Amino acid sequence: MVEKLVSSLSLETIAHATEDIVKVKTALLNLLPQDLRKYYYGRIEVQELMGFHGNPISLLKLFITNQEHAQLTLENMLAEMEDFDLKELIDTLPLRLDSSSNLYIRFDKQAAYLGRVRIMQGDDVIKVRVSFLPHIRGLEKVRYAILSLRTRRHG
Repeated sequence: MVEKLVSSLSLETIAHATEDIVKVKTALLNLLPQDLRKYYYGRIEVQELMGFHGNPISLLKLFITNQEHAQLTLENMLAEMEDFDLKELIDTLPLRLDSSSNLYIRFDKQAAYLGRVRIMQGDDVIKVRVSFLPHIRGLEKVRYAILSLRTRRHG
């Protein structure tokens, strides 16, 4: 039996006016396991906003509240991540957790579109918030959860 660790996930990114929104949706969905992408395609919320300089931008949000889907998605992200990105995630874990042990990760949007899972700082990112179940609280338990989910898929 698979230990339940993840409660939910939220993914968020911006599509600038110069970007193809379908490609941005693809980038977002590429972080999910292949068999969940079609299911979640129509569930991406799009909000039209005005940028700092009056330029139109679209805010794309996806909420995965099904615990099994959320955990499978995090497993997929961790399994597809290069070892150096996993090391970066683990090494910067204290900076990525809030007081409720929510985990925040920024992924390279361009790499995601190409099917690669790369951690990135900066603005052109897909922001992911991972909410863990109540028994996963604190740095060590989150570290354990990440490493066990990575091992489950990565071997």
